Amino acid sequence: MFKAHYFLTSMAAWFLRLLFVCLCLIASAFSTKLLGVGTQLYSARLLLLPVICLVMALMQLYYGTRFSLYTIAIAIGAEILFMSYGAIISRLPSPAFAVNNVLFDPLLSQPLSWGLNNIGLFSLVALIVLVMTRVAQKFFALKNFTPTKNSLLEKSKYLSFLMIIYGVIILAANWYDPRFIKIFWFEVDSGTLIFPLTNIVLDMITEVYGYKHARLAIWCGFLFNAIILLIGQIVVHWHSVDAKNFEAYQHFLLFDVRIIIASFVSYFVTEGVSAYILAQLKLLLKGRLMALRFMTSTLVGYLLDVIFFCVIAFTGLMSFSSILYLMLTSGLMMAGVEILLLPLSVRLTKKLKQLECLDIYDEGTHFTLLSLEHAYTKTHNKFLPSN
Repeated sequence: MFKAHYFLTSMAAWFLRLLFVCLCLIASAFSTKLLGVGTQLYSARLLLLPVICLVMALMQLYYGTRFSLYTIAIAIGAEILFMSYGAIISRLPSPAFAVNNVLFDPLLSQPLSWGLNNIGLFSLVALIVLVMTRVAQKFFALKNFTPTKNSLLEKSKYLSFLMIIYGVIILAANWYDPRFIKIFWFEVDSGTLIFPLTNIVLDMITEVYGYKHARLAIWCGFLFNAIILLIGQIVVHWHSVDAKNFEAYQHFLLFDVRIIIASFVSYFVTEGVSAYILAQLKLLLKGRLMALRFMTSTLVGYLLDVIFFCVIAFTGLMSFSSILYLMLTSGLMMAGVEILLLPLSVRLTKKLKQLECLDIYDEGTHFTLLSLEHAYTKTHNKFLPSN
């Protein structure tokens, strides 16, 4: 018989933290969408507030106050970066074909007062739930759950943080993607600017912690995009008496559905292939030529990404020549960012290996995305102090 307590205590701390941060970002993204309830207007972010409270209660109940407060701090930092990126891209020039940018910009660039309101609301509510849960623990003499730390996700110092970074960048890249920008002669979607960062983080996870953990990161990104899609469909079909607000979100979210669907498809083609190539090259080259392995896996991933993503997302919305031009410019820009940041990513990866004393080789790994298994044995770790 399924026991709820066993399920809750077996939930990894890293996933609860990642879920809390990403739910806060999703709620913030929808904060300017007004929903009509009778004669009153309410922000769509309130739809996610009960779930956020539940996750915070679980974190406090099973992992303690220190863990929960640190998670709130991470969420605040992530939300500031998330909103800042929206403010930046909304001020960049628009290509001639991006006629809907005038509607999107008010949604993507929130006023400072609105942003502070979001941070204050989520932080205050989380703190109230934390205190209430703590009081309940004292009253009922409940002890925090102590993780067994049987896996790298619980043992490692930085893996869960890298997973959070990956999830946040994926959310930002997909949410801001409908807004097209022009930088010099490049005309690309806004997600292209920061999407290379996801590949850098995924390369680091694959190289240091193994393909199985990269697979977990990919599935987490899929989950959070699915939540955006679900909430988006709810709010876009929820009539609001604010006609201007309603029209803007109609255009943005109906367009964004195609973006997210395109991301779903390209996810399991490009991210999985990139992590697979990197893991296999590591075995083939016995850990040598890290920079070459990073570039090879990433460039193959970019090639597949621009093909699958642009064709699915923009067919019927742009001319064939515009799609080809977008594919070319997006690919060149992502490759340029990757090459520019390659020395930094290699240096950070080597440093991470030293800090974690870890260098996982995927010997005997079953390379499939249709699994969440992430266990490794000591024999998979080939770390040497000279690495």
